[in-house]
This record gives sequence, structure tokens and C-alpha cells, in this order.
Amino acid sequence: MGLERLALSINDLDVRQALAYALRLLSVREHCQHEMVRKLRQHEYAHEVITQVLDYLVSNDCLSEARYAESFMRMRLQRGDTPWLAAQKMRERGCQEQVIVQALQAVVESFDSLSACWTCLQKRDPSSQYRSNEKIWRRHVRYLMSKGFSYAVVQEAMKQREKEGL
Repeated sequence: MGLERLALSINDLDVRQALAYALRLLSVREHCQHEMVRKLRQHEYAHEVITQVLDYLVSNDCLSEARYAESFMRMRLQRGDTPWLAAQKMRERGCQEQVIVQALQAVVESFDSLSACWTCLQKRDPSSQYRSNEKIWRRHVRYLMSKGFSYAVVQEAMKQREKEGL
């Protein structure tokens, strides 16, 4: 769907420019409404223009909080974060709480924190240097905890890795 068809009913030049900018942003990745407002404000568009653009994007299903939450959750899990940390990051970005809760419910039941922690540890230290160096071990523990894993899960993942001889 081209910009001309989307902006067919919009006459104001500022609104057209803001809409074009918003669509460029959305072509790269999903955004929540709060992020879109912030980015449009950075370009110094008037409040009325931003409101019109957001209304238009939402009514044409170009801007969706649910799609944003799903996409964001998937991306953060691929990076090794826990769902709870991903939810916190979404809150920091201004995503709606009800959408965050729905995204969490969709992944929490299938999320295995032990295997995710183990995979993250394996990526971080494929040669298992942490076993022979206390400083590296502490660094890995801090790193994994910064990803949202509890200390108990981190310890269990490290023990499991030692048992398997990796």
C-alpha cells in the first residue's frame, strides 16, 4: 500500500510529512504509540499533527501495540533475555500494561529459564573458562543476572554444564 493511497484523505502538508516519516519508521520495525509520539516530537511536529497521524495509523492497522509487544518480546528472547526483563523494557518504552501482560502470558508457559540460561552461558563462554577462573565466573554470573535470570537458575545452569563436561 503506497503512501499516496494512505494519505489520500489528508491535505495538510505537515501531516503528510509526519505520516511519511512515521511510515518510514514502521517499515523498519514495529513501534508502540509512545515511541512514535516521542519520535514525531523530536522532529518538532505539532501536537495536532501527531494526533492526526497516530489516529490514522491506528485506524489503518499500521500501528499496533499488540504486534509491537509480540515483536519486541521475540527479539529480546532471541538476545537471551528473560520474558520478565523484556516486559520491563517494554514498560520503559511506554507500552500499554495490558498488552505487556498478554505478551508475557503467551511466552511464559513455554519459556524454560534453565535451558535459556544454559544457552546464553554457552554463547558467552563456549570454552568454559569460568570453571578455572573465579573472576570470569563472577563476570558470567553478573551478566546472566543482568539478562533477568535468578541466581539459583544461573548456578543450576553452570552445574549442569559442568556435569555434561562442556
